[in-house]
Amino acid sequence: MNGMTVICRTHLNEMMVDELAERLLLIDELQSSLLPSIIDHIDSISLSLDLKDPSNQYSNPDLELTSELAIGIDKILDKTRLYVHSISANFKGDSEDDGSFKGCKKFRRRRLQVKIGEWIRVDIVNLFYTYDRYIKTYNHLTTRDLRPYSSSHSSEDYRGETNRPGEDVIELARLSIPIVKLTRIFMNKLIRTNRVEGLFSLDPEIDSINLKRISLGPKQIGHLLDNLTRILSGGLDDQGKAFAHNLMRRLLKSLDSTLLLLSFYLVPTSTLATTVDSEIVPSLKNHLRIWFLDFGNLCQKAIDRFIDRLFSSSPHHIRIK
Repeated sequence: MNGMTVICRTHLNEMMVDELAERLLLIDELQSSLLPSIIDHIDSISLSLDLKDPSNQYSNPDLELTSELAIGIDKILDKTRLYVHSISANFKGDSEDDGSFKGCKKFRRRRLQVKIGEWIRVDIVNLFYTYDRYIKTYNHLTTRDLRPYSSSHSSEDYRGETNRPGEDVIELARLSIPIVKLTRIFMNKLIRTNRVEGLFSLDPEIDSINLKRISLGPKQIGHLLDNLTRILSGGLDDQGKAFAHNLMRRLLKSLDSTLLLLSFYLVPTSTLATTVDSEIVPSLKNHLRIWFLDFGNLCQKAIDRFIDRLFSSSPHHIRIK
């Protein structure tokens, strides 16, 4: 089987009569059977190698059982790769206008391929075989063999002077706190799944293009905040201030576009729609949009305060409009 990054049709695809329906069945089996089975095998191998008891110095590993389990997980991984390739393969006339494809939207297929590929890129079977050999070696070592190496450099004093940031950087760091807190509130609202917060979900008819846009929004926001931290920790010259200003504008643009997409594509959950008065559902949807609008305004104010302070003592020519 080709690597997980390759998009290719398999013999399963060629045998399918209704590709969409049969790929959805493969996804169900992947979620309900194959992936849980891999996790169960890893747990069993860990037990067979005495890895579940931190106080145990690998005194009683069942290496024969480990070998049997490793062969079993290897077969499951082969089947998993086949299923993922079959699910991820292009449909004939593939298009990102695939709102009715459910879990087989192009965006979700690519995401599945990447995530599973990252997971099994580590050769799990060889990893455990290597650990098997490590345990055998470990149990034959003496206390003398395990004596820690003492470096002559470990006692040297570090006398480097730390550079205290300037007052302007300290003030900007203080003004960035509301931005980070607001972003954290937003991210937490996206990931909460309890009954109170789980009133809305993405429209099942959303297509891959807009799914990708919504997915990239939080990633870009996190990346921009990480860059802001690096800028502030390194001090700010005129070029750094111009860069920070541009970064803040990009952050606001990313927040605005993500909020706009969510306000359009978040819909009441099917359970909510069937159990709540039909007149209340539009009200809840409107309430969510108002929350997004208020949140966006708060972000705008926090970012404006940061930018005002950023350029309060800087030449006009370095400002970016």
